[in-house]
Amino acid sequence: MGVVSFELYKLYTYHAMSVRLAIPLLLSALAFNACFDKTRNSDRSIIGAERRSDSTLFSISLAPGQSAVFNTFDTYGRFIEFKNPGINDSVIEQKFFIDKPMFLGAGNLIVTPGEPTFRTYGVLLNPGDTMRLINANDTFTIQYSSGYQQFVDSMIAVPKGFYWSFQEQDSLASLGVNGLLQKIDARYDRNEAAINALATSEMRKHVLKDLNTNIKYTAIARLITNPAVGRSPFADSLYEDMFQHVDDIRAINAQNRGEILAAIVAYNAGNQNRNLDKNDFWAVLAATDDRLKQSGIYQQQAISHVAGSFAYAPEKTVEINNQLRPIRTQDPFLDTLYQLSNILVTASTDFKKAEKDLSTFAGGRFNFIFENVGQSANREMKIITNLPAVDLYDFNGKLSDFRRIVMDKKYKLTVVDLWASWCVPCIGEMPHWEKSKHKLKGKPIQFVTISIDKDEDIDKWVAVSKRQGIYNDANQYRLANFKESPLTRLLNIRQIPRYLVINNKGDVVDDDFLRPSNGGFELGLLKLL
Repeated sequence: MGVVSFELYKLYTYHAMSVRLAIPLLLSALAFNACFDKTRNSDRSIIGAERRSDSTLFSISLAPGQSAVFNTFDTYGRFIEFKNPGINDSVIEQKFFIDKPMFLGAGNLIVTPGEPTFRTYGVLLNPGDTMRLINANDTFTIQYSSGYQQFVDSMIAVPKGFYWSFQEQDSLASLGVNGLLQKIDARYDRNEAAINALATSEMRKHVLKDLNTNIKYTAIARLITNPAVGRSPFADSLYEDMFQHVDDIRAINAQNRGEILAAIVAYNAGNQNRNLDKNDFWAVLAATDDRLKQSGIYQQQAISHVAGSFAYAPEKTVEINNQLRPIRTQDPFLDTLYQLSNILVTASTDFKKAEKDLSTFAGGRFNFIFENVGQSANREMKIITNLPAVDLYDFNGKLSDFRRIVMDKKYKLTVVDLWASWCVPCIGEMPHWEKSKHKLKGKPIQFVTISIDKDEDIDKWVAVSKRQGIYNDANQYRLANFKESPLTRLLNIRQIPRYLVINNKGDVVDDDFLRPSNGGFELGLLKLL
């Protein structure tokens, strides 16, 4: 089945309990071999890749076409993607700088006739660490590590609820608050004992203890924000305990750190104003007391909100800009965020200008927001100019050459959507594709849709195209002899949906671009201009 994102597993697990199995991502998991589905839809690796002597080196040995995705679980939900686009076994590496320990996680979803089997792999990296994994038959093993010799899950107990909040193993209704707390504390104590028994340095034990603290307070955070628990002196004591450990929580980029900090903010604000609208993010922040604001959590959550919204829902940036306008004068920091949102708003129309403005704004403090929008990882530049003819047919059977179409000098870039009539995730992306095509109208970007349906499935290609409302659109083609096509061989295409970005010189700028449903799709294209 291969490595899949945690978001996909969330969808699969939730909908597996119902009969509504038509959810695109769910079907992509069930029909992976038939659909070549990428089984993920998230931003690319956008960790700062500074080439420094103390950079962390993380690599995986992969077979041709194999990929692996490790979620960083940091504030912005980023991940590291490894992919072997070649025809030989290769070691694919990522080299990046981190200023604090980072917890990474990957998962394998194995779909069987019965219940699905899900394996988790937790990796803990310290600044300067080197680690190499091997992926054999969709199972990871550690080949070499200068740090921890085992996966985190093999050293301490990481509950499923730590990864997926709706899968909490412990029921508040059945255990009660005290019973649940006893279970949380018992797990924490067992992990502390296991860490103390490890044959590793005290420094590395301390990092593991910080992770254990995050595991504990993830559960506490969900407890004190549960409406069934309510507010009481006892709940206040849990909040105070969590606040006292905030430095340990922030000492590591770990799963749910942002969720813990958000719970601290929400509980604190609720104590100041019981009638507060919890859905009004800025009102909640404004209601927090001075101690919380001076702790740095206030600013961190505000920056996370602005940056995270831009990364995953750029259209929300205008809404944030409007929300900040009337309150900008209340705090110099809010004015800074307002000016930041002004820059982010312009990115949707003039990315280059926004990028330039951001580089000088606030001393470059917010450069990370644009650093790698739409940036590829592990890609070698390929060109199509020397390819043999790549035959494309339109709905009338007229023959065209792929190179002539995508190297049209009227456009700087051509985006290619590779799909098929039988691929549910491909079809699910089409409304987003059409929306992006409309929003970028007038830009020197050409949108080309290419089906890989076989000759005997031409009628299905036509029928689905009509049903999706794209039959009369320009640039609709079918790739003849997909498996033997020179394009397939050049780019080692084994999965769809697949999005290619090619410039008018014939350079394949990105042979596996973001999906249109991804918030960075349009911004990534604008950046490539």
